[in-house]
Amino acid sequence: FIPNFNAIKPINSNRVLLSSYEEIVDYDLENKSINAEYNIGENYYYDYFSVKDDKTISLSKSSKTIELFDLNTQEWKNVVSDNNSEYYSWFNDILVYSNNNDEIIEYNVVSGEKKVIGHGRKPLISSDYTTIAYMNSDRKLTVMKRDTGKQYVYKGEAYDYCFSPEGNWLLIEDETEGLIFYKNLLFNGIIKSHQLLVWDYKNNKKTTLVETCMWGAGAGFSWQ
Repeated sequence: FIPNFNAIKPINSNRVLLSSYEEIVDYDLENKSINAEYNIGENYYYDYFSVKDDKTISLSKSSKTIELFDLNTQEWKNVVSDNNSEYYSWFNDILVYSNNNDEIIEYNVVSGEKKVIGHGRKPLISSDYTTIAYMNSDRKLTVMKRDTGKQYVYKGEAYDYCFSPEGNWLLIEDETEGLIFYKNLLFNGIIKSHQLLVWDYKNNKKTTLVETCMWGAGAGFSWQ
């Protein structure tokens, strides 16, 4: 158990990156020890950082810029300035993100080539880049196969989501009809509960994993 972190992203089977306010921690699961700690400052969306490769991560800032952070040199590099979502994905040197016009952009950061591959927000891609998940203009989670253009629309309220390793399922945080009592410094009352489930989009089948959870439980989750 690793407390007080908002998100976890795997680098390999034994090594993960953990995020909290102003900090990224490189953690060894096998030895249960910290390899390195990085203080990266304020104003970044820590729940939604992304791993580009084993030495580079990226973070979005104020939902506008996406910046690369080199774990070895600890240097920053701005990649895009027209990002409109905390969701985006890497496939080698290709960045897939949504811009201010709700266009889903494929951007090769080495060649500089950009092209529009769809319309929507919050795009995520499968590990082999054959499939894209995004929120369509009706704010419905949509899965699209890149080779055929075939689409699958989720019947529910998807707040956070990520692909399974082989890309056939999605792990989703969804709203339920239940209510739970919630209390913190700013709010004290009854709110709608959420759940974590797996969606087999090809067969439109759902399997509930966690029946009741707080809003935001799916922020920053991953599946390996």
